[in-house]
Amino acid sequence: VQGGDFSSSLARLEENKIMAKAERDLLNFILTYGTTTLEFQSDSEFYADSEDERRTVFDFISQALEEDDAHFSNSVYKATYDAYAEDYYDGYAQDEIVKHLLDGPDRNIAYVVSQLSMTEVYELTIKNLRDAMMSRGSWLTKFVPKAILVFQSCRLEDKENSLKQELAQAQKEADSGRILTVMNELIEIRKTMKAVKVRLGREK
Repeated sequence: VQGGDFSSSLARLEENKIMAKAERDLLNFILTYGTTTLEFQSDSEFYADSEDERRTVFDFISQALEEDDAHFSNSVYKATYDAYAEDYYDGYAQDEIVKHLLDGPDRNIAYVVSQLSMTEVYELTIKNLRDAMMSRGSWLTKFVPKAILVFQSCRLEDKENSLKQELAQAQKEADSGRILTVMNELIEIRKTMKAVKVRLGREK
């Protein structure tokens, strides 16, 4: 359940609507909990044995993006991510990073941060923490990997959209070679989309 109605206020800055919500959600986690260490259980594929190997929310998201060679599609969200990363790697604390971005010269970044840094992505967060007696680092292990999967799903949808446009153009030009190539690419993309949706629990 989304908390806060920031989507409509940020829409004017977005170029890619398919990717917008997934990018907002990742940024919301980064701008709210970026330096919080994720506390995965020992049976998780992401569990780290030693303290040194445990990743923060930002580390986890940035490594997932790097592994997929993925980038934010909306320029203002990419700029915000890059600006956060610069301060993060310079060793600043979470509240210092947010303050720097809010006070910085790029007012679009400042506006994005003002909208996304103080809004819980999921409602009932505090109640969930209290009822389950979970630490924030444990609670986040449920939702940050899911947000990355949603981001991956949106990227695939965006790619599928581009391929469908490319296919229509190839058909218009009666380019049989290109038609076959694009159709094969679409088959592979849709297989991957199905696998991601299964992991998200949307399909069986």
